[in-house]
Amino acid sequence: MNDEPQHLNAAIPDSLIPANDQDRLKALYRYEILDTPTEAFFDKITAFAKKVFEVSSAFISLVDLDRVWYKSNLSSLKVSSVKREDSLCSITILQPKGVTVFSDAQQVPRLLSSPYVKAKGGIRFYAGAPLTTHEGLNLGTVCVVDDKPRTITEKEKEVLQDLAEIVVEQLELRAASLRSVRKHDELHGGAVTEILQPLEQLSETLQEVAKDSSLSPSAKQLLSEAEENSQNIVHNTQALLLESSQADDPFLLHPEPASIAEIARNTVQEFEPIAAAKQQDIYFMVATGRVLRVDPALMHQAFSNLIKFGISYSPPSSFIALDIFEADNILHVEFTYDHLHLSDQDIKKVFLRYAKLSIQPTGNGALSGEEMAQAKKIIEQHKGTINAKCFEEGKSCKIVVEFPITHM
Repeated sequence: MNDEPQHLNAAIPDSLIPANDQDRLKALYRYEILDTPTEAFFDKITAFAKKVFEVSSAFISLVDLDRVWYKSNLSSLKVSSVKREDSLCSITILQPKGVTVFSDAQQVPRLLSSPYVKAKGGIRFYAGAPLTTHEGLNLGTVCVVDDKPRTITEKEKEVLQDLAEIVVEQLELRAASLRSVRKHDELHGGAVTEILQPLEQLSETLQEVAKDSSLSPSAKQLLSEAEENSQNIVHNTQALLLESSQADDPFLLHPEPASIAEIARNTVQEFEPIAAAKQQDIYFMVATGRVLRVDPALMHQAFSNLIKFGISYSPPSSFIALDIFEADNILHVEFTYDHLHLSDQDIKKVFLRYAKLSIQPTGNGALSGEEMAQAKKIIEQHKGTINAKCFEEGKSCKIVVEFPITHM
């Protein structure tokens, strides 16, 4: 193999949109990876690439409809995504295979339209290997970037391609894991709504019927045995569900006296710019400064997840209202989502991990699928309750969080 360093500048096609872009995007969305939090595995890949290639930056990118989003960004560029037309990764995914290389991007006139190339200290060297699925669709890249021109060897290209293959395999494993967890949680939720609740109703009905004084002794005996059997099934089902729901490790709490209103206020301020980008308003109304003993960081996380849910699924020009008040020795924290409606089935599974809801995100702020389950887990570990309810169809839905003050 010729391993002499090569000076290369890839050809740029007339269009950055491949003929199979619709199929490619469908495949990308099936992985449910866009807009998810950073993950250590992917960051280790970029850290390894940056070290091996001795470059200033390394990325794992995914090319969306009109943007290139970074699952891992090890660089001084503090953004989560860039416009598709400004990214060299958009060129990389056009190649059926191989590594796209620009030894000095600033010597390619057509690339100077990108602000990331023409800027002072901008991209000079770029090498990207496509993330190619088993169906041959390019979802994104593993790429390395430097602000100095340089060469690349065939062995370095192979390293980059190997890293891209590792990332694709991890994406496949991650997707399979999501499907498995979702199936588990759907079965768990189904057991509650389709098995446990009818059993409990049956047991109550049998108890009521057994009170009928006109029944014969033998009929009463049969009803008593049936009621006892139904109670045993209820208890066994509850035990199985409890064991299943406790499979995840609980959060380690570090409680301290803290104002719930102040935690909520800080959370709202953090998300106001994000909501404003969708022409959404966040209204914050507080009628109590109650201090409870909570883990401030985890409570902030729970409130953040509940606000993110509203921003993601409420339409543009709507609002999210956060109300905090006390009633009957209960501290209420209510999140109201304007013009969002959850079906009865959605309400039953909205707090399940990776639940498939009938509603769709109204912008690019898709959730990872864990946020609502995580919020529920945090609230319940603080001895609180959390429930969803909706009003007139299409008008609004509400998440109601309640903390019994005497237990805190």
